[in-house]
Amino acid sequence: MIKGGGASTAPSALLLVGYGRSGSTIIGSALGSHPRLFHAGELLWLPRRLKDPERYCSCGSLLAECDFWLEVLDKLAARCGPRAIADLGRLSDQFDHRRWTWTHALRALASKSSEAAEHAALNLALYNAIAQVSGADTVVDTSKLPARALLLATADPVGIRIMHLIRGHRSAIASLKRKHKKDPRAGIPQDRNGRSAAWTSAAWLRRNLECEALAARTPKATFRRVRYEEFINDPKCGLSAVAEFLGIEPEAFSTKINVREQHIFAGNRIRMQGFLSLEPKTINVDHLPAHDRVIGDALTALGRWHYKW
Repeated sequence: MIKGGGASTAPSALLLVGYGRSGSTIIGSALGSHPRLFHAGELLWLPRRLKDPERYCSCGSLLAECDFWLEVLDKLAARCGPRAIADLGRLSDQFDHRRWTWTHALRALASKSSEAAEHAALNLALYNAIAQVSGADTVVDTSKLPARALLLATADPVGIRIMHLIRGHRSAIASLKRKHKKDPRAGIPQDRNGRSAAWTSAAWLRRNLECEALAARTPKATFRRVRYEEFINDPKCGLSAVAEFLGIEPEAFSTKINVREQHIFAGNRIRMQGFLSLEPKTINVDHLPAHDRVIGDALTALGRWHYKW
């Protein structure tokens, strides 16, 4: 159980957790339109993506040449030493980029692992560096890993807020079935083959079960659940609810978003579009083939029962 964690104004970070293709890039970008929030994207990928010569930031620059991220790295090095980003990469490989991350995080906390503590400390220092450069109070991290959120919230129960973003399994199936050709400038760093309905459904259920385990260990004041379909159907209402959760002014959000100002280097390819307009819309996935719907519904039955879908 994460101790403490009483609600406070302007937490240092908001961590979005959930399954991939859950709409985190869109919602993160909408949150980043607030002057007190900075949408940093999927920060667990930063050490690896800095090594990618074809990785572009949403500002249009190559990530390795982006002035914003170079200044963040300078501040991180000044605080934690010149090997900070290398150490963060090593620890991220150990805790974020491995199989069974949730089980590994639980073992690390039970054993009071010094490496888990260092992993958390470096990520918290990275949030601080981003806040200094951006001028924001709260960094929005859409890494989506429940295990990562558990480690960071345990290290800083007062400064971390967690939002479980959940999207219907059929939407995830439809999104992951699509194939994409490599186009780095368009936000597609490599060829992507489609995933089967069975693979996506099983992964959707497992990730959301981990999010429920995280919720059980997190004080209610620091954890919220948001359904993507409800948010996108009424963005203003959704943003107001998040503002109340974070203790910030809802009037400062915008539904016309300049993504280039957010410096997103990982996530959905829409990050490279320049501008987003957040308009109410209804999600329709009735076009899925019948056999995909049957497989998906069967494999996610436990999760759908829990969420009363």
